Amino acid sequence: MAGIPKILIGAALLLAAFAVSAAPMRLDFEGLRDGERIDGYYDGERGGSGTGPGATLGVRFANGLAVIDADAGGSGAFGGEPSPSTVGAPEDFTMLLNVPGGFSGGLALHYSNPGGTLNVRVFSTLDASDPWLADLYFGATPSGGAPDPTGAFGPFSAAGATFAGTARSVLIFSRGPGGFYIDDLVLGSADPRATPVPIPSTALLVAAGLVLLAAGTRQR
Repeated sequence: MAGIPKILIGAALLLAAFAVSAAPMRLDFEGLRDGERIDGYYDGERGGSGTGPGATLGVRFANGLAVIDADAGGSGAFGGEPSPSTVGAPEDFTMLLNVPGGFSGGLALHYSNPGGTLNVRVFSTLDASDPWLADLYFGATPSGGAPDPTGAFGPFSAAGATFAGTARSVLIFSRGPGGFYIDDLVLGSADPRATPVPIPSTALLVAAGLVLLAAGTRQR
């Protein structure tokens, strides 16, 4: 690397940081209180943050509540959630989230909805206004299943889908009676098991890139 100009190395690190920042993010709702509105928890409010660099995009929820499993002292009647013991639930039957920075490539989640089909609409604009990029339907899930037979909502099912374009809002609602729960919502991948890259990795790449760019400029 001694023969490579520092300015080129710095530029490469900045490009790598951009690639990392486009990695998927996962929202697991952990850290919220039972019955608490999610609101701007993933926009830096109340100390909350998502997993992965996408958390810096400023995700904000509307009509979304956090629910903790009854087994952990909360009010939720569910079981088999992928990341115990907090999940997301709709307020007034629908859940909306806005992502001003946008995400692309796909969306995935774990969900429990014994009463009907879960409808997930992905929009290119904020506040779920037309046009939409994807109109997804995920089927009804089991009720009262293992590993928690006392939880009427469970176990959770995994689902995901790809779409073209950049999404900036997502609307989630049920086509059927009763409510639903979601957990481990992944933005930027159709794989529910997608592993986000930790946020510090992006920050370190950016910092190193800027330092080397500055050093390279001074040398010139």
